[in-house]
Amino acid sequence: MLKFAGYDAVFFKGISPKPVYLTIIDGKAELKDAANLWGKDTFETQDILEAELGKGVEVACIGPPVKSYP
Repeated sequence: MLKFAGYDAVFFKGISPKPVYLTIIDGKAELKDAANLWGKDTFETQDILEAELGKGVEVACIGPPVKSYP
């Protein structure tokens, strides 16, 4: 999906003093505050970002593992 947004790669330099996430919308890249996502699992993160950015948004994220059920 990154390629479809017009990018071959994304490089980050430095360390953010707080949690952030990257959005690329209409060719504009922006870092946004991710304090509300901190500690969430990947499913919760996807749901929150879809609510904020709209259904169909593509999300690549990492997070704590979801508990497995027997």
